[in-house]
Parts: sequence; C-alpha cells; structure tokens
Amino acid sequence: MDSPNDERLADALLGLDSVVAVFLGGSRATGVDDARSDTDLYAVHRGSVAPGPERAAALAPLADGGEVREETAWGPEDHLHVGGGLVEVVHLELGGLRDLVDRAYTDGLGDEGFATAFLHTVNAGLVLRDPEGEVAALQVRLVTYPEV
Repeated sequence: MDSPNDERLADALLGLDSVVAVFLGGSRATGVDDARSDTDLYAVHRGSVAPGPERAAALAPLADGGEVREETAWGPEDHLHVGGGLVEVVHLELGGLRDLVDRAYTDGLGDEGFATAFLHTVNAGLVLRDPEGEVAALQVRLVTYPEV
C-alpha cells in the first residue's frame, strides 16, 4: 500500500522532464511488507534518464538530511532515507520496457537473466503517477503474463 511519502516522492520524480510515470514495487506493492521492508519506487522515463545531480536535487528536499546517493551497479538508481526508511528509486526507460514486453510475447526472453522476474514487478506494481497511461498500458499487456 502506498503512503503520503510515496505520493510526495512520485510528485518530485514526475517533476523531472523525462519522467512519465512512477510506480511502487516490491513487498509494499504486493502487501507482504513488514516493519523492516524498504520502499522500491520505479521512475519510468521517456528517452534518457535525467543526470544524477538533477535527480538528487528533485529528491533531496524529501530525504532525511537531504542526502541522496546515486547507485549504478544495476543501472541508474537513487537511494535515500525518508522518515527513517530506505527508499530505492530505480530509473527505467519506457522504450526498453516496451521492447521487453514485446519480446516476452513474441521471440521469448530466453536467457535474459532477471527479465521475467522484472516483468512480474511491472505487472504487480502499484501505479502512483501515470498521466499518459504508459505503465497502465504495459500492465494491461502483462495481465496474462505468468507469475515467476
């Protein structure tokens, strides 16, 4: 379930020029979270992901102590604490998501690592902001996608 902090973070992310949608994923989206659970937010971009300093400037007013740390091990992410809880913002490019969904239903995903688990994350995500319906359209396509 989403919280007021999630809503504020989604609004801040949507303020970035390239962000078209924000959704909540992970245990909080599926209702299996507990007191130790972090928050997994996904910011969906059209085109290039905004540079790290621009993302940090948007998120810092909501972060405990104004601290936002950029991580790049698995792609662009921002880590921050809000109200004492860890928030991980994963930045995704819309075209890449569409391509992944298309391949899942045509050629298949074969040995693409975590692709099937990721499609489940998109499908099970709780949309916070999606003014153009981009994530909703992907979720409609994924309705028949099997859980992993």
